[in-house]
Amino acid sequence: MTGIQSAAIESEGRMKSYFGSAEYDSRDEYAATGWVGRAFFEFSGGSIGGDYDFRKYALELAHYARLSATQTLDVSARWGVGSGTDYPSHKLFYLGGPGDLRGYDHKTFSGKNMTFARAEYGIDMWPHLRAIFFVDTGSVWYGGGEVSQEFVHDFGIGFRSDAPGIGDIRIDIARAATTEESDIFVYFDLYF
Repeated sequence: MTGIQSAAIESEGRMKSYFGSAEYDSRDEYAATGWVGRAFFEFSGGSIGGDYDFRKYALELAHYARLSATQTLDVSARWGVGSGTDYPSHKLFYLGGPGDLRGYDHKTFSGKNMTFARAEYGIDMWPHLRAIFFVDTGSVWYGGGEVSQEFVHDFGIGFRSDAPGIGDIRIDIARAATTEESDIFVYFDLYF
């Protein structure tokens, strides 16, 4: 799934682009159930000027569901596509690290096109402690005619605590599922 960096140019030059985004959020007041949708676009070149000529589009959809009083299932998917003759390397899609493929190093994979999906099953263990089992999968690629490249997967377990007076604390432990010998990654997040 590794991309060839020569398909993107180094980020030297003057950047001029237009971008926009839209968001839909129907989650309840506790963000425990509902839908979230986001769309993003950016384009540069032509009459805008600047040293780059590219287009970039991304779409994200997530659904949060409460299965019972103690169980949840959260699923999400992201898709992105980029095109252009002068595509800057800093506008590529990246996968790997705490925001997506948690069983891989930060920004391990890069490309002009991306697809990613995640599923998280959560269960309340104690009043302020939740265990979360998760699976992530994704792919990035450069080619124009190819639908996708190799998908990579990871899995793991996380623990989330809503510590009164401190905020939400989350620890994720993840491992790549597509290689026999892989490192174990541990991520720590604090949400206020």
